[in-house]
Amino acid sequence: MTRPKLAFERQKRFWLYEEMERRVPRVRRELSAMLAEHKDAVLGTATLNSLLGGGRGVPLLWEWTTNVTATVGMRVHGRGIRGLTRLSPEDMLGLAYLGEYPTKDESLAIQTELGRRAKAYPEHMWETIRALPRDMHPMRKFSMLLGQLAHESIFGKDYNSGNLNKLDYWKAYFHDSMNLIPWATVTAAAVFVSCYGNADLLEPENFVYDGKKGMAANLANLLHISDGDHEKLTAILGLFLILHFSHGGGNASQHTAKLVSSTLTDIFGSVSAGMLALFGPLHGRANSDSLKMIKKFIEKCGGIPNQAQIASFIKDLVKKGQVLSGFGHAVLRVTDTRFLAQIEIGGKYCRDSELYQTAIALYEYAPEALRKEKPNIQNPYPNVDLGSCTLLYDAGIEESDFFVVLFGLSRILGMSTSATMDRAMCLGIERPGARTMSQLHEELYRAQA
Repeated sequence: MTRPKLAFERQKRFWLYEEMERRVPRVRRELSAMLAEHKDAVLGTATLNSLLGGGRGVPLLWEWTTNVTATVGMRVHGRGIRGLTRLSPEDMLGLAYLGEYPTKDESLAIQTELGRRAKAYPEHMWETIRALPRDMHPMRKFSMLLGQLAHESIFGKDYNSGNLNKLDYWKAYFHDSMNLIPWATVTAAAVFVSCYGNADLLEPENFVYDGKKGMAANLANLLHISDGDHEKLTAILGLFLILHFSHGGGNASQHTAKLVSSTLTDIFGSVSAGMLALFGPLHGRANSDSLKMIKKFIEKCGGIPNQAQIASFIKDLVKKGQVLSGFGHAVLRVTDTRFLAQIEIGGKYCRDSELYQTAIALYEYAPEALRKEKPNIQNPYPNVDLGSCTLLYDAGIEESDFFVVLFGLSRILGMSTSATMDRAMCLGIERPGARTMSQLHEELYRAQA
């Protein structure tokens, strides 16, 4: 007796899925051959410092799309930021999955496919969106609502049927991930309106994702920001979605999603967990803190600060044991290339902005002041948050608590691609070792004996 088709088998096929079907077996064979030949190869070592410092630099994860180095920054399949800023989110999605740029027609087909899938946005979401408290933090809403989308998971349905082959997990994950992107876009925009806009707009007909437009243009439309320059908002959101989509598989939010996905939780639950990691002030909320810092600078100095004022402000911060938001990075030891990309677009759209000019002044003068006050500082240079907060504010999104939701929406592109490829490679559940105090005493002092 022929079994009924699984949910993933009933989905409409399109070029990206078919190309993945051709390529996944080849990558599997390559990884299997590597494992067979180099199973016991040592790729890095763990020190006590790395154990207590978040495991920085210890290679424990396989990642398909991006890597980050101290001197170059982020690379997507070997391509640096400079070559990525001209891409659309749809271009980036094709590149992330396949490792090469899609053609114009292929990118347009991705755009159209996202629009088609957006039409299936679940009706039950609206009741929840309208019921959540207006003053609830937008990121808490976003994470909760992403979790609710799991009710529609193709992977969840197929896995629970008992008929899903392990080699096909990625196929169900892929379809869920493609649904997730437009659904998350609609959800993020609805969260913005529920927190800051006219609640009467929270009806499905006001949040129609248009397949004739790209993800950035749809997001700009669905936010329902009546004032301001729509072209500017679309351009800045487009760059933001590209620059924040991933930053290596080990960053806190992407690793969280990766970890949860390794347990075979569906992609909706995995990214919901990832959003809560991103919500931390040491991670995604740093751009909101950067905006507050820049405004504080301007207020204290009565305008754009000069070199002496910046030096004085930083000296006071260090004396109080505080950090300069928008500067430094866990991996980078140079100016964040994502920040440099933001300077370029800011020069086009935000040249006369007091916020933008203050960010430029900090870029020019703060590193020297930081080195003077903290001689052992490893990275005194600006990171992506210094640029993103000024651009988003100048584009018309003045509610800084929402910045982290936009960060999360962008990061979903990287999380979903990474998790789909993890399932394609049949990677196991994450279970790194840990050490208790008694074990540390035994191992460290025994080693000295």
